[in-house]
Amino acid sequence: MGIEGLGRTRLAKSIYDAGWGLLIRLIEEKADEAGRFIVRADRMFPSTRTCNVCGLVGEKKPLHIRSWTCSCGEVHDRDVNAAMNLRNVAAGQAETLNDCGGHVSPAVMPATTRDAVATHDAA
Repeated sequence: MGIEGLGRTRLAKSIYDAGWGLLIRLIEEKADEAGRFIVRADRMFPSTRTCNVCGLVGEKKPLHIRSWTCSCGEVHDRDVNAAMNLRNVAAGQAETLNDCGGHVSPAVMPATTRDAVATHDAA
């Protein structure tokens, strides 16, 4: 019986939790080897409903609501707003000094056309 088969039994939650834990451990090991760190946001962190401009936490919204307007007037795409909030959580824990002691800040770079287009032969 494979993982899919075990996933249909009363052990499903523990089987899938073990798989997720292994994935996280492998990612953390790779990050450690590369001198990077992993940032975990709390599961209940309201990333989709917190305005990334003013910080106001709005009410819960059903998943079919894909964009919303904050009381400050900012219009948000649900996923983009969540990504920006999670990036801010990570940036708050990032190193701010380079090897020479100078301050650094990660630059936001737009994707090039080549990066943004998916190809059929990509693996």
